[in-house]
Amino acid sequence: ALRSDQFVAKTSEDLTKHKNESHGRNRVINCGKCQFVAKNAVDLSKHKDEKHGRNKSKYECKGCAFITGTEMELEHHILDVHWNKQYKCEKCDFTTSSVNDYNVHINTIHGTESANSHS
Repeated sequence: ALRSDQFVAKTSEDLTKHKNESHGRNRVINCGKCQFVAKNAVDLSKHKDEKHGRNKSKYECKGCAFITGTEMELEHHILDVHWNKQYKCEKCDFTTSSVNDYNVHINTIHGTESANSHS
């Protein structure tokens, strides 16, 4: 038997075919969770660790398929996406469902301190 990494081939032709299909220049690996395409297993592993939080604590949204590696990011997601709150600017027609966007608007457009509880 011929060995290459964890693959065991019965013939040299099988080993060559495995090397070309699994380790060749034109090989690509799809993420499976998003549209990312990797050129090798190491790049795919790094992508999954960074973008999908593999081997980290996972925080899953109960309202949709959103998954993150931090509790704070999940809280921001829930506030921004799922709460039906509307934050209306008292100085203009601006309205948003995101408290963060409301605070940025108040600070950048009107140059005043924002409040965390407007509805």
